[in-house]
Amino acid sequence: LTQARVSFTIWVNSKNTGNSFSILAVSTTIEMSGGAPKKTVYITGGLGLIGLAICKKFLVNGYNCIALEQHEQKIESKNKDNIQIESFDVTDFESIQQNINMIFNSDRPKPDVWINCAYPKTTEFSKSREGQLKQKEWRDNIDIQLNSACLISSEVASQMAKRGSGAIVNVASIYGMRAPRLQIYNDTDLGTPPAYTAIKAGLINYSRQLASFYADKGVRVNCVSPGGVFNQQDEVFLENYANIVPIGRLAAAVEIAGPVLFLCSDDASYITGVNLPVDGGWTAQ
Repeated sequence: LTQARVSFTIWVNSKNTGNSFSILAVSTTIEMSGGAPKKTVYITGGLGLIGLAICKKFLVNGYNCIALEQHEQKIESKNKDNIQIESFDVTDFESIQQNINMIFNSDRPKPDVWINCAYPKTTEFSKSREGQLKQKEWRDNIDIQLNSACLISSEVASQMAKRGSGAIVNVASIYGMRAPRLQIYNDTDLGTPPAYTAIKAGLINYSRQLASFYADKGVRVNCVSPGGVFNQQDEVFLENYANIVPIGRLAAAVEIAGPVLFLCSDDASYITGVNLPVDGGWTAQ
C-alpha cells in the first residue's frame, strides 16, 4: 500500500505594499510512503537559513533527516521541530575523522546522503574587505570553512565507498564561480569577505576531485552554488540586487533545497562532479 501527501509552501516578500504581499516562490512537495525503506541524510549546518530549508525538504520527501549543528543555542531553539538534531563541530579537526567514523559504524542510521551546509566563521569575517586583509583572519576562515568542508567530504566519501554507494552535496556559491558585482553593495553596509570567494572556488574544485576519484566506487559528489538568498536584507540591497539578476529578486531558501534534493536522488544517478548554479540567471550573463 502506498500513500501520498501533497503539501504547498508559499514564500512571500517581507515588504507589505498596501494590503498585498509579493510572492517569492511556491514549492510543491509530494511525499510517498510505503515501498522502499527510508534513506538517511545528514546535513551539517542543518539549522541555518539554507540548511533548515534543506532539512524540511528532505523530511517531506520521506528521508530520515539528521541535522548536525555545533551551536547549542540553535539546537535548543529548534528541538521543537520534527528534525533529529545531533551535536557536531565541523571546526574540531581533532575529532572530525573519529566523529564521522562513529556515525558510519555505530547503531545509528547510516548516511545515504551527506550535505555540507555549515557556515562557520570568525567574529570579524563579515567585516573583512579587499585592501584591508588581515592574514590571521584569512587563514582562520580558510581553515574552518574550506579545510573543514573538504576534510569532512573526503572522510564521508571514503566511508560511503566501503559499502559502494552514497551521495554528497557541498553547498558552495556563485562567488566561487564569478567575481562579486560590487555595485550591489552600493549605499549599504554589506560586502563580500575576500576569503569567501577563495573558499567557495576551492570547495567546488575539490568536489570535482572527489567525484572523479570515487565515481567507480558508487559515490557521487556534486555542488550547488546559490546566488543571493533572502534573509531580511535592507531595501537598498534588495533593489540593487534585483536590478542586476535576470529573475529580478533574491532566492528563497526553499529554492536552493529543491536542487540539492534532486542531486541526491536516484533521478541524478548519472550526475557527479557537477556544480549547479541556482542563481536566477546571475552566471548566465
